[in-house]
Amino acid sequence: HGAPHKQTDLLYFFQGFGDYQPIMKGKYDSIGLDYSDWRQYVHFHRYPDREDALKERLGVPTDGTEYVFVNRLWCTRPQVETYGGISVDPADYGGKVVIENQIIEGFTMFDWCAILEGASEIHMVETALCYMMESNDMFQQMRQKPLHLYHRYGDWSQVKYLFELPWIYH
Repeated sequence: HGAPHKQTDLLYFFQGFGDYQPIMKGKYDSIGLDYSDWRQYVHFHRYPDREDALKERLGVPTDGTEYVFVNRLWCTRPQVETYGGISVDPADYGGKVVIENQIIEGFTMFDWCAILEGASEIHMVETALCYMMESNDMFQQMRQKPLHLYHRYGDWSQVKYLFELPWIYH
């Protein structure tokens, strides 16, 4: 393919872009696999102590106070990009506490699982977090809440067919 890739018995990593339409399905097609059951193969190990440490560091309410999770980050390399179309003003969410995703040294995106599960609603730009939330490991917890998904360019054709959570597309 000419693009970075790695293949083992447990993983086929392909970081490449071809002229695929739609792009995510095309990546699977390029290696002869069906994309439709992708979520069956997404598994990750959670570290509750790290999840709790992150909640404490961010001051996530522990007294039953509802909070909204907001993710405006959509790129981390070569530089962090922020989508400005999602508010972080508590007034826009009925005065609820807003917990905004951020990059914190020593924590990974997986350490945000408990925060995502505890949020009363989610407003986020389409990123890797969507796939984590769509995984079998989180799907049942996430489908019970309002999920607002924003796209930085407004074109859902490349990813919408992959998702089964009840996203409200903006």
